[in-house]
Amino acid sequence: MMSGNTTSPTIRNMEQKLPTPMADIESSVSRLLMTTKKLLETLTAWSAGQVNDTQVYDEYNLLETHFTSATQAFESALLPMDDMLHLPDDLRACLNDALSKEPSSATLEHYLPSIRDIILRLLQGLKERQSLMRERLEPTAKLSPIITTPMPLPSPSSSTEHPQIPQLPISPAEEFDMNDPSTKNAVNALKLQEDLAGRSSVRFVIALYLKMGDRIKKVNVDASGLYMSALQALFQDKFGCTGDVIWILDGESNVEYELEDVSDIKPYSILSIKVDKDSTLDDEMKSLFKETLNQVRQTIQTNKAPIIPTAEKIKEQQEEISSLRHDLASVRTVYQDFKKDTEIMIHELREKSKQESLHTVVIMDPTTRAEMNSSREVTQKAATLITNRLETLQDTIDQIKTDVTQKRCRPSKAQLDYCKKESETVQIEMNDLVNRVKSVKPIWKKTWEVELQQIVKEQQFLKEQEALLNDLREDHQSLEQVLNQLLKISEIQERKKQSGVSLFNIAPAEEGFEGMTSVMKQVSTIQVDHSRRVKALAEAEKSRSKELSQRIDAFERELTDFVVLRKLKNTGGAEAVDRQRQEKDKDLIKQIFVDSNASLAEKNSNHDDETPLSQ
Repeated sequence: MMSGNTTSPTIRNMEQKLPTPMADIESSVSRLLMTTKKLLETLTAWSAGQVNDTQVYDEYNLLETHFTSATQAFESALLPMDDMLHLPDDLRACLNDALSKEPSSATLEHYLPSIRDIILRLLQGLKERQSLMRERLEPTAKLSPIITTPMPLPSPSSSTEHPQIPQLPISPAEEFDMNDPSTKNAVNALKLQEDLAGRSSVRFVIALYLKMGDRIKKVNVDASGLYMSALQALFQDKFGCTGDVIWILDGESNVEYELEDVSDIKPYSILSIKVDKDSTLDDEMKSLFKETLNQVRQTIQTNKAPIIPTAEKIKEQQEEISSLRHDLASVRTVYQDFKKDTEIMIHELREKSKQESLHTVVIMDPTTRAEMNSSREVTQKAATLITNRLETLQDTIDQIKTDVTQKRCRPSKAQLDYCKKESETVQIEMNDLVNRVKSVKPIWKKTWEVELQQIVKEQQFLKEQEALLNDLREDHQSLEQVLNQLLKISEIQERKKQSGVSLFNIAPAEEGFEGMTSVMKQVSTIQVDHSRRVKALAEAEKSRSKELSQRIDAFERELTDFVVLRKLKNTGGAEAVDRQRQEKDKDLIKQIFVDSNASLAEKNSNHDDETPLSQ
């Protein structure tokens, strides 16, 4: 590998002969800066009544022309300008609002902050692209060495990097009969198996925090592929810009220093790039706006007393208004004719475009791109969930293996059933993920043919998923081997237990063991670590809750199956109850109405009968 400081003369000569668009970019940005300054000066003169609206628009048109040339220069250098194309339109809208008012210093003070913010965003974006172009043209960036030294793996004892899985409760200690040939062979085969978590190939991904200014983003990167150019590419991908120097924060001393060796990077490290805000362009813009504000203040002080126009001037203004109305009417007529001609021309162009589109390549619609992105997110989330589930199952089986090989404890039936069920679930999810990848693979290949810009990223993503599936399949096979060994041992112990053979053997006391005195001596020498005790209590509580959740009786299992399989009689639910209540309410209202009418008729009949008697 070549060193980053040695460059052959041939390569230097080739780099000197390469044409660079940096000169065009610098000249276009300089012209744009001068035009911006001229526009602000013209606005100040307009507020004082020295120039009219047309001159302000002329300066804006010149600024728009220079911006177009700068955009073309940056795009020819493969630097996109899509996020800045709306700024000239925003500036024109602000100018229209300002010029529609009466020319005065108060109007300029009201609209100047908005105009200043737009111009600052415009020039800030140009400055960022200039810095990117300079970094791209630097020979050190072209011939930077690739650091291939992998980062050392984190220690598995760190609680911050790898939180421990809560241990499952073990059954009461029972000694194995190592004289039995089948038990001895099964235990020896289990000892030869490696720890699943130690040889798993899906645990070499670490999390990092990228910081630029006030923005912080979290990324997951491959620990074996950490090098400086990859980190700079991450900053470019996440923030749209990068720098020559990357800083790292030491978690112990809380000191930030320049990153020179990637082996200093640990999981959850904070990497940052300093943003230089005190550039020459910012200083020029600040001085420019200070001058403009000073001119506005001077204009306000000099124009404190309003000038009262004379009668002759008012008459001239009225004549000018009448002539402007006549000109406006003629311009309106010309505009109507121009509008009709333009509509006819646009219609013809659309027809020609439709005819030509039949012979051109059809570009993929945005909906297909959105479906592809959604399927990629679903696939990535599914792969992450399978990975986490498999890691949890690996740790559980490693714990059972340790109990069997070292403590001679017989694994409980519930533990093995749980592991077997989890293994089958992982296998089903892996098959679903394989089918999903197979189904989306042809669609993604068509997308790569149309969108050449995204082909590298999508292919890399698909390769990672396929590699992850291979790693998961290997880990699952290893897990199946260990689980089968544990099942064999459990079956052997179950047969021994049914045959009535006692497996409980009291081990002889060690040499020098004095009973309770030795135990108390060991207790007195123990160094109490309260944090470890609290952590152990929390893990025991989690294990207890997990065991209780798995411990269900036959009635609860039957009831769960009865509800899950929907064997309950479908009676209509809440909707049927509401419908019956509404029908009862209607019947009750009808009955009340009939009773009230009957009572009213009875009262009327009694009143008619009593009237002749009274007469």
